[in-house]
Amino acid sequence: MNTPEAEASAPFIKKFQDGKNCYIFDVNTNQIIEVEQPIYDIIDAFCDGDAGPARFNGDYTQQEIEDYMEQIKQARHNDGLFSGFRPSEITFGIQEAQDVENLHRENGLNQLILELTKECNLHCGYCSTSGKYSTKIVDTSHTLSGDGWKRAVDFFCRQATGIRQPCITFYGGEPLIHFELIREIVSHVRDFYSERNIIFSYDHQRHSPG
Repeated sequence: MNTPEAEASAPFIKKFQDGKNCYIFDVNTNQIIEVEQPIYDIIDAFCDGDAGPARFNGDYTQQEIEDYMEQIKQARHNDGLFSGFRPSEITFGIQEAQDVENLHRENGLNQLILELTKECNLHCGYCSTSGKYSTKIVDTSHTLSGDGWKRAVDFFCRQATGIRQPCITFYGGEPLIHFELIREIVSHVRDFYSERNIIFSYDHQRHSPG
């Protein structure tokens, strides 16, 4: 529900156009709405008290402006669109590591994704790790340490109870660059958690050139 302050403030939106089409991204509802050009133009003046014809270079009469303002007002009140609500603070129900651990303990885990490395030897031109960008977007030097993967794997294997087919996925970058690390992790799981019937899978960073 909107607060009185939100009702009186300008819509929390982002406008953009695609050719002749006009769109408004409504932040509070996470919707993209296609609108008429007059709504696109006039919505900026909603709530700010400056909505006379002069502001729009005479493109709209005073009556047209008032009619479109009323449409915006009705969309706000009836459909929850174009609210002026702007949160001053965002909080999450899970804030501490212990909260996450408790959640996993209560519900079990069915998959662990280990990002072994950011390194990749494929050099796809559209990928952020290719090295073909003018600025370095991703630090490719990091590789998962033994301390890091052991703690993650041991926790996962202890919690993967009652799961029909728990899975550990090796992810990158290109994880096969560090095949010996994969071998070490698989051996650790089979040596200490063979009763869990854990399977292994492989994935790597993929990007679409479009």
